[in-house]
Amino acid sequence: AGPAAAGVAPWIVWRSVHGVGNRDVHPASTLSVSFLSDRIGRLGEAIGKLGEQLAAQGVWLWTVPAFLAVSILCIASGSARRLAGFYLGTGTLMMFGLFWVYWVGTADIGWWLSVSAARVVTGVVFVSAVGLAHLAANLVPWPPEPPGDPLVSRLTSTTSQQRT
Repeated sequence: AGPAAAGVAPWIVWRSVHGVGNRDVHPASTLSVSFLSDRIGRLGEAIGKLGEQLAAQGVWLWTVPAFLAVSILCIASGSARRLAGFYLGTGTLMMFGLFWVYWVGTADIGWWLSVSAARVVTGVVFVSAVGLAHLAANLVPWPPEPPGDPLVSRLTSTTSQQRT
């Protein structure tokens, strides 16, 4: 905890000296139904723009759609079902956090999304990329064993006899 506090201390001092803080939204108001319902349009804009960024295949090279397809395949086939659920849940919770921030924030939503949306989805894309690699590795057995290959059969039986 000491090194973490020492690393944060300069930022806290600088922030205090320069009057930087979170004065935009009072934490209690972010749970108010009336506050949130008055700002429901911001949520729709955030969902649309962040979804558009995740679907930008020229940028992310089909990472998110491939991850979703492999996750669905894992869940449907029963192979790595819990692992697929973990990655899907993680990405979903990350997106909900981003939606919440844009929903309760006070900056002009159009401007804010235009300068930040491409950047903030990067974490979700990275989780999708790691999940894609991890799930694909669980779907494909490796190393593949050719059926009925006499050399593989001899090597396997020789190795198992040496172990006993």
